[in-house]
Amino acid sequence: MTADETFDLVIIGGGSAGISCATRAGSLGAKVCLIEKEHLGGTCVNRGCVPKKLMWEAGRTWKEAGELAAAGIGTSSDQFDLPALKTRIFSKIEAIRDSYSSSLDDSGVTLVQSEAIILDGSRVKVADRILSAKKIVLATGSEPILLDIPGKELLSTSRDVFEWTEIPKRLLVIGGGYIGCEFASIFRALGSQVRIVDAGQHLLEQFDQTAVGYAQDILASRGIDIDLGVEPTALSKASDGIAVQFDDGTQDIASHVLCAVGRSPNINALGEMAQDLEKAESGALAVNDRLETSIAGIHAIGDVADRLPLTPVATRDGEALAEILFGEGSRIPDLNLVSSATFLYPPIAQVGDLKEDSVIEGSTTPLSSGVLSASAIDVYGKINSDSASGRIKGAVLIGHSAADEIAWIASCLAAGTTTEDLTRATAVHPTLAEEIVGRR
Repeated sequence: MTADETFDLVIIGGGSAGISCATRAGSLGAKVCLIEKEHLGGTCVNRGCVPKKLMWEAGRTWKEAGELAAAGIGTSSDQFDLPALKTRIFSKIEAIRDSYSSSLDDSGVTLVQSEAIILDGSRVKVADRILSAKKIVLATGSEPILLDIPGKELLSTSRDVFEWTEIPKRLLVIGGGYIGCEFASIFRALGSQVRIVDAGQHLLEQFDQTAVGYAQDILASRGIDIDLGVEPTALSKASDGIAVQFDDGTQDIASHVLCAVGRSPNINALGEMAQDLEKAESGALAVNDRLETSIAGIHAIGDVADRLPLTPVATRDGEALAEILFGEGSRIPDLNLVSSATFLYPPIAQVGDLKEDSVIEGSTTPLSSGVLSASAIDVYGKINSDSASGRIKGAVLIGHSAADEIAWIASCLAAGTTTEDLTRATAVHPTLAEEIVGRR
């Protein structure tokens, strides 16, 4: 590629958003350059939802095997082989990266592995070259936030977890959001002693508070200690691990300390020009309904944009932007119809408006409780609807298949389904669904 080559589209960032935008734009005939400084796939594939979900599945299987053994039905080992799991996970990640590379090739996209600096609304500097672009797309994702306290170099983030070579003996998780609660659940299932501390008064602030009450009970029943309204003030090395001081004057010792207090959009590394872009209250880049930033010709998608920081949203926004720029136009996804989940044991999933209006709810104890395991964790579901029209407004589910089932409820939400429609159906027995569907 020669200096000052011109492209229809230059995309900075090869994660879910950037790849979906690049491949779709390329298939529409645009001349596209995708710039990625690390591995293709971004956070989701390399250090996020893909390896974490595989670890969650491993933890679920390991936990259930232990429960069967405790019930006298099966046998279990007392040692989990984390390095073996990591090897298999890495092989899966490599295969996904290869598939992305092939998709880019098939779409005629030029891939440049380098850092990028925005010079202005139509030029990007890559190493010693300057690329001209009719349109620029920022898809640089986000990074974990690291607490700025003494001893912060002893903290691990979600990036570091997948480099650990052993199961933590005692894991301290700072932050009770979905990332913190998921890793707490996973490592507890794999045998760690786990404690979660959070400065707020509730875990999982972005989730329905009735569901959060169930979540806290679930985590506690799994043997996870939870302390709210507590903040760490300093860390230091100790003979038996890492010493953590808290603002209430107490101290704890952990073998590993995971900082999971949130993520920050990757904007600063893009150069001075990027600092002129308007930011939303979230700290991400403000965008309009064409995913365009405050500077004409520069668009933003994925976690760097002020949308929901979820992989499916990033992927669909990327495809929509390509259609807007080079196709016949497209509407960006309605965020009210985006499902979200946190993978505890069992998962919690929700969609839509959960500010209670007219509610149908139900809970049940799974049939396997007391037979395949000693624990009896109730599953729960709630459908919120408009009291005047009966149309479904939102839903939250807690159960083994909640993350799958919530998508169908989102489809009902999009279709304008009413609670009367739900009462006409008959669900399968024995399931959580029968506690909601078909009930008046």
